[in-house]
Amino acid sequence: MPQIFCPICGKKVISPNQLINGVCANCFLNKIKLFVEPNAIKFCNYCGAVFLSGKWVRKYDSFDKLVSNYIISFYKKHLSKLELDAEVNIVPHGLKRVSKAKFAYIATLEIFNFKNPALAKMKQVSEIKLPIELTTCDRCQKIFTGQFEAILQVRKFGEPLSPNDIMIIKDEVNKVIRYKFSDPSAFISDIKEKKTFIEFKVGSNSIAKAIANHFKRFFNAKIVFTAKLVSLKEGKRIYRVTAKIDLPIFSKRDVVIVDDKYIGLVHSITNKYILIKDLIEKRTIKVYVNELYRVRRVNNDEIQRYQVISISPKIVQIMDLESYDIYEIDNSNIFANIKVGDVVKGIIFNNRIVILP
Repeated sequence: MPQIFCPICGKKVISPNQLINGVCANCFLNKIKLFVEPNAIKFCNYCGAVFLSGKWVRKYDSFDKLVSNYIISFYKKHLSKLELDAEVNIVPHGLKRVSKAKFAYIATLEIFNFKNPALAKMKQVSEIKLPIELTTCDRCQKIFTGQFEAILQVRKFGEPLSPNDIMIIKDEVNKVIRYKFSDPSAFISDIKEKKTFIEFKVGSNSIAKAIANHFKRFFNAKIVFTAKLVSLKEGKRIYRVTAKIDLPIFSKRDVVIVDDKYIGLVHSITNKYILIKDLIEKRTIKVYVNELYRVRRVNNDEIQRYQVISISPKIVQIMDLESYDIYEIDNSNIFANIKVGDVVKGIIFNNRIVILP
């Protein structure tokens, strides 16, 4: 059997299977660029988004895992271009600063288990550096420059918003933004707080609609959308959507006064009306949304505390815990089971004391 030699280094090989592209395995690996620097990635130093493979990735479990998977995927493609098939493993070592605005991700790369017989027993190991550039992602740039496509106005039918109202509204808006975080338009570029509403400038019409639908679903809010033509882009009309969100003024079990004639508890709320249980006449009052001006919520400072001092079949005696005045009220107007010594809440309405359940 004729002897076979590598034409580059002269190494003797046992069989043609030990040659690859006509040369020995070592000369082949020296000839090609098995280890190359992966394409650089960008890291937004404001929100943590990572730009790789031509797009911003905003949701990921672990930066190490994200970068490791990217490097492995990059080398799989690189090996395919070299017409090689092998397994790739990575041992991450972490970040290293290489300049003021640039870092490198350092890792040890292992390429082994080549499918080609000439390389089957070989394992190639090298330290690689993945360039990482600190920058600002497209979304953060839009936030910093105040860009927006839609406006949200969250109100309570013209009633002043309390600090608690504002806190709840902001929390709910942020819930949707976090849920839609992978969408580059899921951002708020500006917030304005007014006496009767809070206004958000939103990154896109679709995100504004998602927030509006959230309030409608979970808060039974009334939504009105309007659209204004703001520009033309490549012959296409661009509209800016404004979503006016009216939250229910009342909550279940609020004490309210209707038409200054009736006092009751809010029993249920729909997007068309509220139902109120009258505390005196024991009837149900329906008030439609467009008539809510008839209803006033009782403030906490209007509610007084009384102590029960005696109970008879028809009369209950109570004492005002501020003035110590004693009053007698009809036992039939007491909703809850009470006993002597209990402290109850009540309100003076139309010259009578109404005990609250």
